Amino acid sequence: MTALNLTTVRVAALFASHLQPSDSPNPDDVRLAVRDAIRRHGSRGCADVVAEEYGEHPDCAARRMAWARRVVSGEPGTLDSGADRMVRTCRTAAA
Repeated sequence: MTALNLTTVRVAALFASHLQPSDSPNPDDVRLAVRDAIRRHGSRGCADVVAEEYGEHPDCAARRMAWARRVVSGEPGTLDSGADRMVRTCRTAAA
């Protein structure tokens, strides 16, 4: 699997996980949430959750995906900035 594919799987898994930006997750929380989502859904199943959410709640899904991408990419301040409070009102099917 290439790095791009691993990143894509991690983003989809975080998206499909129970973790919310309002939980103020730390890096260990993120790693565990990604691991648990992949174990629960599998990589394709996480992608299915993403697709389902974009179909049912596109506005919320877009905000959650942006958050998941920032967290997985390691963007500085993503986990502790509080800038993602608007995402907390959106819940994924996995939540």
